[in-house]
Amino acid sequence: MPIDTFEINGVRVVNVKNQSEIAFFGIGILAGSIYETPKIAGIAHYTEHMIFKGTKKRTWKDILEEFGDLGVNANAFTDRTEVLYHITCPKHNIEPVIDLLTDMFFRSTFPEEELEKERTVILEEMKMYEDDPKMSFADQIPERLFTWSKGHNIIGTEGSVKSITRKDICDFLNNLCNPQNFVMICCGDIDTEDLKGYLRKSIPAFHLYLEGTLRNEVEDDFWVPRDKNDLIVVEREKITQSVISMFTDYMPADDDDYLAGQILLNAVGGGWHSKLFVKIREELGLCYSVGMSSQAYAYPKDMVAEIFGYTSPENVDLFMEESEKVLDDILTNGLDEALFNRSKIDYIAFLLRKQETSMGRAMSMAKRYIVGHYTPPESVVEEMQAVTVDDCNRVMERVIGGKRQWAVMNPKG
Repeated sequence: MPIDTFEINGVRVVNVKNQSEIAFFGIGILAGSIYETPKIAGIAHYTEHMIFKGTKKRTWKDILEEFGDLGVNANAFTDRTEVLYHITCPKHNIEPVIDLLTDMFFRSTFPEEELEKERTVILEEMKMYEDDPKMSFADQIPERLFTWSKGHNIIGTEGSVKSITRKDICDFLNNLCNPQNFVMICCGDIDTEDLKGYLRKSIPAFHLYLEGTLRNEVEDDFWVPRDKNDLIVVEREKITQSVISMFTDYMPADDDDYLAGQILLNAVGGGWHSKLFVKIREELGLCYSVGMSSQAYAYPKDMVAEIFGYTSPENVDLFMEESEKVLDDILTNGLDEALFNRSKIDYIAFLLRKQETSMGRAMSMAKRYIVGHYTPPESVVEEMQAVTVDDCNRVMERVIGGKRQWAVMNPKG
């Protein structure tokens, strides 16, 4: 599928063509939680909420009603590296959708009364996550393993959320938003020349966000030094299962061997065919859910691989021991051809499934385009087709041979 890239008033734009009746339009910003300080922890997420709360020509109610009038699915997310605002709509409504989202991005007013209401909403969101054992565990462990900028909770703390001001939000955006740090992505059956016309009418010729030229920088530090055998244990009331994670250092997402590493992780814990699923669930019956995947704490450089699972407290030691055996066996003996082929086709199928909709295709590309790491999905699939079992075995030590940091949430007592 063709991909056109161009600039309008200095703004990078990507138009991804397909034949869908549904179009996607999004604005991605290199302004996630890794750019915060302890005083304003959670401000990237707070700002994401406030973008929906009114502009110079639209109130929050106008925005919501226009969402309904245009038949859109509108949402946003804050990650450690980036924030993405996105809308899908019938393709014939792409022009008013572009006008709406660019107005929200460039002309939000962040009304004080809405700031206070949204503060309460975010504190309620925080309680919702704290009530979920899996979410709570996932928030607590990175805070112990990684430096503050990489590991702190994206939503912030109760104290920081209560103290964030309108000026803090404006300063945060003004300091981070410039054409080097954001990109607009369109995906659908939209003619590129038409798209250029829509954007020329919607993107301001002059704006503070359009003036800077520096890429946002990321601190180099990542892991907090810990003893290799220092198991992290937390306790929680009113749960019956233990939640288990194991973190190990992983290669950067822009590494030449990254795709070989992804196939290897898929073989270890990516699905029904994987070593962990076969051993931990099918042979030993220790749990319902077990797997291994990679995740970014500062994309593309600071990546980790994680084993995850849920089991009864009396099975935790066996779960960890057998998982270690799986990793050590693969390190010693490598992948056999059959497991490699299953893992490779399974991962390619996963990539292709994400291309089936305009939203899936755009979301699978967004992170790479936001950081300037341009790789069309078709190119990724072609590169993955070329990966061999020898490539996977060659990177074995880099992917699963490092230190293994285990963490467990147990039922209290």
